[in-house]
Amino acid sequence: MKELVPQLNELPEFRSLLEAVQAGKQVVSVYGMSPVHKAHFAAALQAQTGRPLLLVTRDEGQARRLAADFTHFSGVKASLLPAREYVFHNIDNASREFEHQRLGALDEFVHAKQPVLAAPCEALLMRTLPPEALEKASFTLALDEDYPLDALENALMDAGYTRALSVEGSGQFSVRGGILDLFPAGAQVPVRAEFFGDTVDSLAPATSSRCAFCLPGRPCRAWPTAAAPAWRTRCKSWRAKRGPPLPCGKTWSRMPSAWKRRASSPAVTGICL
Repeated sequence: MKELVPQLNELPEFRSLLEAVQAGKQVVSVYGMSPVHKAHFAAALQAQTGRPLLLVTRDEGQARRLAADFTHFSGVKASLLPAREYVFHNIDNASREFEHQRLGALDEFVHAKQPVLAAPCEALLMRTLPPEALEKASFTLALDEDYPLDALENALMDAGYTRALSVEGSGQFSVRGGILDLFPAGAQVPVRAEFFGDTVDSLAPATSSRCAFCLPGRPCRAWPTAAAPAWRTRCKSWRAKRGPPLPCGKTWSRMPSAWKRRASSPAVTGICL
């Protein structure tokens, strides 16, 4: 499918679109394309400009299909930012699967060599961590790197992870001597890191399963378990320095602005489909 992308350079309509984007025009409209052609144009536009790409759709199903079509055309993985369901009544337990997917998609958008993010309008309107807070609460475990185990435990708890005797579910970790078992948010299997002093001597899945997320020796990325933990710390520091903290609603209302500024930057191409 990659061979089809360069062929759009011969199409006058695509050249006009490319020139408008490169000239810095804020809004450019293109009509009459089918869903697969939208992905085709988006892949060619990203290949020509090399900019991060944000694909905005009307619903999550369209975003999922567009991300898959874009990946087939370009060979570049398009992350999906899903919407999460709100719960307005008391419950004993709630799944954070969609929240983990959201934080993982945002983390990939920041760190990918060719960042592409597909998102429905509803997902973009939801409050989440600003990029600076997400980066501070995330970390990467890698072989032969030094991580003081005490500091690593504190970082995990600040990111919303819970200590357990044995790791059985996402968002848990356990420490036994120089062995750290960690089930990163959004991962399919836990990972085991064996330390020699403060150095990671071995890094592999903690089960017999082998998945692309954490192959033996491959660095393991861990992001927060929820969008709230880093802001609990902020509320405590605010109380200590300036008295009563702002209500959480007012604090959270400022969170999307950082992502909005990043998405509206001239270095990012946004396409509404």
